[in-house]
Amino acid sequence: MSLIQEDIEQTFRQLVDQWRKETRGISSTTHAAMHPAYQQIIGMGKEAIPLLLRELEQKSGRWFWALKSITRE
Repeated sequence: MSLIQEDIEQTFRQLVDQWRKETRGISSTTHAAMHPAYQQIIGMGKEAIPLLLRELEQKSGRWFWALKSITRE
């Protein structure tokens, strides 16, 4: 794994951890998706797709909006 990929994964993990911690009690998917960490994950673009898919496999979560935004599908 390259250093760049390691940096991407580390950034992703930090953002996911922050998002999970700060949205734990939020029932609204809309509000959770508007959280700055979630928006930064979307801003990571296509590099985030395999990481999001892995996150869905391992822990689930509300990642479908992020995937839809990144892939534009």
